[in-house]
Amino acid sequence: MPEDAIAHAIEEARVQTMTALREVLRAADITVLRKVAVDIVPELFRAGYTGEPGASGARWAHALARPHAAGLPSFLVRIHSGPFSSDDAAHLRMTMEGAGIAQAALVILHEPPLDAAIRQSLGALVPWLIDTEGLAHLMMNANVGVTRRVYEAKSVDGAYFRA
Repeated sequence: MPEDAIAHAIEEARVQTMTALREVLRAADITVLRKVAVDIVPELFRAGYTGEPGASGARWAHALARPHAAGLPSFLVRIHSGPFSSDDAAHLRMTMEGAGIAQAALVILHEPPLDAAIRQSLGALVPWLIDTEGLAHLMMNANVGVTRRVYEAKSVDGAYFRA
């Protein structure tokens, strides 16, 4: 039975950490979102890619996912805070075309994340569409913005989210 108590405590800590991550992500400024975009690249595209800081705007931040191996494509990672409009979709397409990037991962920190018509307009340009919950899970798995404690329990690393 002690294993059950430990497992329960770990799960409770995970739930609390996920809740805290969602809250700090929704309140994070663009500098922090750019850092998150860079740091999730290896988890999102596996270890074969490195994140490089990209441009940012009032409600979004970019990272470029660059491959370690020659011949593989680069990807754009955009974290967007707030509602994602058709103008935002047009800007994303324009940014990708200007950088010669064919596909992007789009993280939207807003509920609901994306209108169905906008999603359809993005089509194959955005094969990775991630909501707040998905980003929190990526961050937990990659140990981005969290600290690890005894028995794999994690908590939000407050220092990470200071710009």
